[in-house]
Amino acid sequence: MIWSVNPGPTIILRNATAIGFNKPIFNSYGAASNQLIQQAGAAAEKTYVSSMRLLAPDSLPADDPMREVVTRLAKDYKERFKADATTFVAHPYDAMVLVEKAVQKAGGKVDREEIAKAIRSGISFPGANGLFRFTEQNHNGLDGSSQSMVMLQVQGGRFTVAK
Repeated sequence: MIWSVNPGPTIILRNATAIGFNKPIFNSYGAASNQLIQQAGAAAEKTYVSSMRLLAPDSLPADDPMREVVTRLAKDYKERFKADATTFVAHPYDAMVLVEKAVQKAGGKVDREEIAKAIRSGISFPGANGLFRFTEQNHNGLDGSSQSMVMLQVQGGRFTVAK
C-alpha cells in the first residue's frame, strides 16, 4: 500500500520492479494521475489506484450510472485541450452542474440565499465524481451510497477499471 502523491509512488514502483517485487501494489487516490504512468513507465503495470472514474472512461461498464457523464466530459475535454482529462477536471464540472441546477430550481434567481435554499431543498444528479444528492442534511452531496470511488489498474500503459 502506497499512500502518497507523485513522484513518491513512481519511485517506489520503480524500486519494487528493480528488486523483483511481484505482489500487488495499491496506491491511494493521491497517485491517480497519468503522471504516475508516465514517470514509472513499465513499473506502473498492474498497479492499482483508487480514483474517480475520469481516468478510465472507456473501461467503465455499460451499467455504470456515471458512464455517460464521464465519457462525455473526457471526450469534450480531449477535443478542446488535446490532452486526457485529469481527475481534477471533474470537480469544477460537478460544481457547475450543481450551480446550474440550483439556478433552475430557484427560478432563475441568482443570489446567495436563493441558491443555498435550492440546494438544501434537494438536488440530485449523476456527476463525474459520483451520484450527488444534496439535502438539508447533506451539504456535500456525496455519501456512502454515491459510488464515487472505483479501483483502477494500469494495463497496457493506461488506467482501466479493475476487475
